[in-house]
Amino acid sequence: MTKCAGCRVRHLNCDSHSTCTECEKSGRECVRLNVRFRHLVCPSERITPADYSKYEFFFDGEQTWIDTNRKLEFVTGSDSGADTSPLDELESNVFDAIGLDEKPRPALAEPPSSTFALGSASHIPTIQDSAPDDDPPNYLAALEQTPHDLPYSALPTSASKLPAHSLREASQLGEKLPPKKGVSLLDGVLPKPVLASPLRSLQEGKLLQHWVTHLAPWFDVGDSKRHFAKIVPRMAVSSPLLMTVVLAIAALHHSRVSGQSDLYNAMTYHDRCLNMIVPMLGDSDRANDDCVLITTTILHLYDGLESGNDLPRHLKGTSIFFPAEAIYNSSQLRRAVFWLHLRQEIYNAYLYQRSVITDLSNCNFESEDESGNENMWFHQTLYLAASVSKWAFGEETSHARWHELCKMVDVWESRRPSNFDPIYFRARDPPNGKYFPEICYVTDEHVAAAHFFYMAKLLLTTHDPNLPRIGPQMKSAAVAMQNTALSHVRTLVGIAVCNNFIAARFTAALAVVICDNWFTDRQEQEALLDFMRDTSRCSGWTRHNTEQALVEEWGWKDERI
Repeated sequence: MTKCAGCRVRHLNCDSHSTCTECEKSGRECVRLNVRFRHLVCPSERITPADYSKYEFFFDGEQTWIDTNRKLEFVTGSDSGADTSPLDELESNVFDAIGLDEKPRPALAEPPSSTFALGSASHIPTIQDSAPDDDPPNYLAALEQTPHDLPYSALPTSASKLPAHSLREASQLGEKLPPKKGVSLLDGVLPKPVLASPLRSLQEGKLLQHWVTHLAPWFDVGDSKRHFAKIVPRMAVSSPLLMTVVLAIAALHHSRVSGQSDLYNAMTYHDRCLNMIVPMLGDSDRANDDCVLITTTILHLYDGLESGNDLPRHLKGTSIFFPAEAIYNSSQLRRAVFWLHLRQEIYNAYLYQRSVITDLSNCNFESEDESGNENMWFHQTLYLAASVSKWAFGEETSHARWHELCKMVDVWESRRPSNFDPIYFRARDPPNGKYFPEICYVTDEHVAAAHFFYMAKLLLTTHDPNLPRIGPQMKSAAVAMQNTALSHVRTLVGIAVCNNFIAARFTAALAVVICDNWFTDRQEQEALLDFMRDTSRCSGWTRHNTEQALVEEWGWKDERI
C-alpha cells in the first residue's frame, strides 16, 4: 500500500492501516491516492531501460501509419485487468481529446509491444478551485493536497473540457515539436494549474498578516531571529494546529482593536484548536513537537485577551517542555519560546504573588559574549525579575539573599551597554499635568529590559527586610518606601506611554495594580485610569474589572466604569 498524502509530504513512515498511526496522532484525514508516475518513452526493442530518460514520445512528420479495424485501447503495463487509476482515466481523456478516436488510425509499420504506457517525466501540479471567502476553513483538506498528489477533483470529467489538438495532424504538416527535456505530452493540453493554498479565504490571509504585523512583535521582543513573525507562519502552513491558533488570536485581537463585536470566528478557531491539541497533550511523544509548544504559548495570551484576566493554566502546561538544564542544546526556536514563557510567568508571579515555576538553571550566560549582545542583556533582566520573585514569594527569604539580589541589580545597571540608556528623558511635572516622566528608547528590547529591571527594583523595595516593624521610625520608613515604589511605578507608566511597544503597557498596568492604594491624588488617579483605558483600547486586552477595582480602591463614590 502506498504512503498517504500526509506522510508523503512530511517524509514519515506510513503503515498499512486504513488510517495510519501518524495521521491518527495528528488528527489529520488519512488520504491515499492511487497515482502512478511513469517516464514517457518511445517503445522500441533497441532502447534499454537506462536510455529511457533520453527519449520523448514524438512522431516524425514522415511516420508511416496503417489503418486498424477497431478502436485502439490503451492499458497499463502492469495489470490490464486491474482497476483503472485516476491517472489512467486522465490518459484516456487526453487521447480522446487530441483526436485519436475520431476515425481508425494507421498503425506503426514496426509493431510495438502489446501494451503501451503514457506518463510524464515531471509531476502534475495540484489543481484546486478557489473557494468562496465565506467557506469554512478546512486546513486538513488543504494540507493533504500537495504537488505530488493528484486529487480526484483535478481529473477531467469529460473530453469536451480539454482543448482539441491532433498530433497526427501536426505530423502531416511537417511540424516537429521541440525536444525540450522534461516536457510531458500533457503540457499544452491541460489547463494552467492553480497551486493549492494553505488558506481558504482572503479573510484568513488578512488575519495571518494581522498576526505578523501586530501580534508577533509582542512575542519576538528579545529574539533577533523574529521566530514568531518569520518562522511560525511558515510552520503553520504545514501544521493545521498552529495555523488554527494563529488565526484564532488574530481574529480575537482584530475584533477588539477594530471595534467589532463579532467574536464568532475567533471562538470557532479556538474551539477547533482545543479539539486538536487535547489528544496531543496526552501523547508523551508530543513533548518534542515544536508546534504544540508554540500553540500552548499563544493560547495563554488568547485566554488573557478573551477573559480580561491573566490565567496561568497554559503556563503550567508549557513548563513541562523546559526541564532543568534542557535549553543548552535546544534549537534557537525553543530557546526563544523559553524566554517568552519566562516573561509570561514573571507577569503572573508578580500578579498572584507566587514564585515562578520555571527552573532558572536554564538561564546560563557564562558562555555568551557580552559585547554587543543585546538579547543577552535583556534576558538578564528576565533572570533578575524571576529571581526576585523566587525570593519574595518563595521559601528562601533571608536577608543575605536580598542583599545579593540588590547587588545583582546594581551590577546590571552599571555594566549595561549605552544602547540601553534612554534617548530622551524629561522629569514629571505634576503642576502642569505631567504626572509621569517622559522616557524614550530606541528599540522594543530596550523598553522591555527597562520594564523588567524596574519591576525587580519595585519588588525589592516593597519587600525590604530591613524596614522597621515597630518603633518611632516605622512610619517614616514606610513613607519613604512607598515614595520609592511609586517613583518606580510612574517610571514604568511613563516608558509605556512614550514608546510604541504595546506589551510594555501590560507590565506598567501590573505595577499600578500592585501599588494602587498608595496613589492618593485624585488628578493622578484620573491620569492612571486614562492610561488603563488607553491600554485596553490599543491592545485589545479589556481590563474592565481591573479598572472598576481601582475606582473602588480609591473610594470614588457612585462612579461606575
